[in-house]
Amino acid sequence: MHILATYYVETIIYKMIQNSQEYIEDIRCAELEPEFDFFEVHRPKQPKAAIGRYVMEQGFNVPLIRSQDEWVKAYDEGNAMLRSELPQDYDGLSGLLSSERIVEPDKDMPDDELFEGFSRSTLRKLRNGEIDPTEYMLGRRDYMSWNEQQSYLQESIRRFGGIAIDFSKLSASRWRYVEGSNITVFADPHIDGRYYFGLLPGPTPTGRYQGVGGYMFEKGEYDKPQQFRKHDQPFIVTPIVEFYEQIRTLPQFDTTESPVLELQQEADGTLHFLQYLKTGKKRNFVEPYDLSISESTILLTNVRGITPKEGQKLRLFIEPERLAPGMEGQAVFCGLMKPYEIEVQLVSQVASFILHTAYISFKNNHFNSSPMYRPQVAAGLEGCNKSPAKALDSLEVFLKSIGSYRRDTSSVQYLDIILTSNGHEAALESDWDIKTIAYEDVM
Repeated sequence: MHILATYYVETIIYKMIQNSQEYIEDIRCAELEPEFDFFEVHRPKQPKAAIGRYVMEQGFNVPLIRSQDEWVKAYDEGNAMLRSELPQDYDGLSGLLSSERIVEPDKDMPDDELFEGFSRSTLRKLRNGEIDPTEYMLGRRDYMSWNEQQSYLQESIRRFGGIAIDFSKLSASRWRYVEGSNITVFADPHIDGRYYFGLLPGPTPTGRYQGVGGYMFEKGEYDKPQQFRKHDQPFIVTPIVEFYEQIRTLPQFDTTESPVLELQQEADGTLHFLQYLKTGKKRNFVEPYDLSISESTILLTNVRGITPKEGQKLRLFIEPERLAPGMEGQAVFCGLMKPYEIEVQLVSQVASFILHTAYISFKNNHFNSSPMYRPQVAAGLEGCNKSPAKALDSLEVFLKSIGSYRRDTSSVQYLDIILTSNGHEAALESDWDIKTIAYEDVM
């Protein structure tokens, strides 16, 4: 079907759904009940577009394209963008497939010569609505092809996660690219006023890429500038916190949630909404309590999440090559290279505690950032130098031991630990005796 016809049919269906009695009743319910999640009851096929449309209707800036004329204008200006959509992008695995800014090739390039996997005539058909955006992204003949990405993901998920992803529901939505800084923000569900940010500044005037910086701001610090070592400019978050809270508390969301929001900020400070990711983390602010520290306990200061005061007895599985049923609800140690990217997101979905070699923060994608907001508790070893000397010696031996361990797919190493976290700091107690168990026995 021609994309223009598809657009008009979808618009009519959307209007019909909006006018249905059930739809209207659920909107009223969402306005009266803080925990009612309209988008969980009416799960959208395209979460980014559907939620973007809702946020736009509430008066916020959203660069979602809603008409063919808008698309043509954005395309001609070099600001057309296609974003990947899967229903699970609302509250499941996220960022699995790439999005793309559409760039017109040079005018002197021959029509039949390939440019980013397509000829000029194919790109013009995309502009004019003669090719469906999903077909375009699936049909690319380069590394950006969704077909190639699916093959990689399915193999990783089969080997490491066993989670079913229904790629038949994959689609693309049309957006306008906004020049500026990309910002990811997550409110700590247990510490009032604490927010975590990932900031990817726009390119410098010379085109230099500055990299993603992770930030944490406490209540009362929002107007105090912080500066990541790789960034040229300081970062102030007062307007971003206000924008986040205004969207988080819109009536059709569960307003007791601490979601992850993705935003775009122009050079003049204008903020645009891009994505809402439900984390399942309910707001429950707690007062920090004292931790019990023994000579065999590592004190972790780069921490997000809480445990009961009595702590939790867990198995800390060390850089697993794959997941086993008994790892659900346990702990996983992630080194700098293992688990890798998609695997980090998969273990963060099932483990109750993620311990990272370095630190936890918003990093360069949904995969590496997932420990920040998916598990019950996450912590990084960076900053643990205030621990007792004996525990630091044990940690050093532990890190050297796993670095020399020859891994295979039949067994995995682990530590028995007791984890206690008050949200600000965490105590990790262990006898530091590394054990090995066959994957088939991890039940």
